[in-house]
Amino acid sequence: FCLCQQADGSFNDAATKQACKSKNGNYLQFDDGRHYCGAGVASAGIAGAQPLLLSNCNFKETCNNFGSTGDSNCWAKQ
Repeated sequence: FCLCQQADGSFNDAATKQACKSKNGNYLQFDDGRHYCGAGVASAGIAGAQPLLLSNCNFKETCNNFGSTGDSNCWAKQ
């Protein structure tokens, strides 16, 4: 799960939405209204569905490409 942040630590939902779409993730919303990107799932043959993890560094670059001025905030990351 990842979301994009501004340099001041605030969240950038617009960048998160665009970055998530570019990573084929699931754009979801917390109860407090913030949005985040959940990784998709890949079919792995006999093993079944395997979750895809998002790379923190790669997601940060993608966030920055969509106007976010800060870091990405990822957990359960690769």
